[in-house]
Amino acid sequence: LYAIINLSQKNGFIIPSNKRKTIPNMIGIPHKINMSFFLFLLSFFIFLVAKIKYAIAITITDDSDGINVSITSDIILNAITNKIFALIFMFFIVYVNRNYFRKKMKKDRTGVQDSYGQITKVILLTITPVLFSTTIYNIGNLLDNPIYQNIMSSIFHVSETTNSAAWGVYSGYYRLLTTMPIAIASSLSTAIVPSLVRSYIAKDKLVVKRKVMLAQKFSMLIAFPCGMGLSVLGGPINSLLFGEKVEYTSIIMIFSIFTVVAFSLSTISNAILQGIDKLNVPIRNSAISLGIHIIFLLILLLVFRLGIYAVVIG
Repeated sequence: LYAIINLSQKNGFIIPSNKRKTIPNMIGIPHKINMSFFLFLLSFFIFLVAKIKYAIAITITDDSDGINVSITSDIILNAITNKIFALIFMFFIVYVNRNYFRKKMKKDRTGVQDSYGQITKVILLTITPVLFSTTIYNIGNLLDNPIYQNIMSSIFHVSETTNSAAWGVYSGYYRLLTTMPIAIASSLSTAIVPSLVRSYIAKDKLVVKRKVMLAQKFSMLIAFPCGMGLSVLGGPINSLLFGEKVEYTSIIMIFSIFTVVAFSLSTISNAILQGIDKLNVPIRNSAISLGIHIIFLLILLLVFRLGIYAVVIG
């Protein structure tokens, strides 16, 4: 965290170079809290989340059902614990900055207070296009499973156990490992939007172009090495992390370079387009890509009969 924030400050695409703040201020921590102490708390917080998730997973996972129950429980735990602990962390940030907020409220001289209806309207008009874009962007993963399962079982008469095992390798190993570097690009896209909007409103095209280029370069700086590493060392990495050797895991992991790079670039591009007030462009592009994805997946499954590899390639 410390290294990423410093690198972002030096490049100047998260905070303007003439208005750089200290790292504690940037992430909402006042000066009275030592930065090293905060990083220690953050590390302990992440460790605590992992331990609790692991303890719950051990409790609800049934070994008799195999990989399906393990993957399902992991998805449920991610959905629950990530949101709960993110909410707790947000309350912590608000609590340590409570005096700062009170001072800002006392200095307010506008005398105008927006109604909840106005605030709700602005929020809905702002987030609705983003939600539509994100929904269309991610709905392909939701459709892949029923399309794959139904075609393989009803047309090619592959057993349910074989289909579940193959899908478990794809979702539990491949998707899990490729999501991590993509998540970094997603975090970067969230960080760059406020600064990008500020420069766009000021109509400083050179600064906007510079920030866009730096964001894409920084995203690719992470995506390319991670994708290449997963492609070349996919088999050993899976054996090291999961302790299992599945026949087609290494072959599936070869496609990691394309997945990581493409999704990272797509994520940062969507954030950039939304930041420069082109909210409809990501929706249109996501819808077109979803249609192409479904058609391509059906061709690979029905014509070329590639099985789980069709889902990976598609």
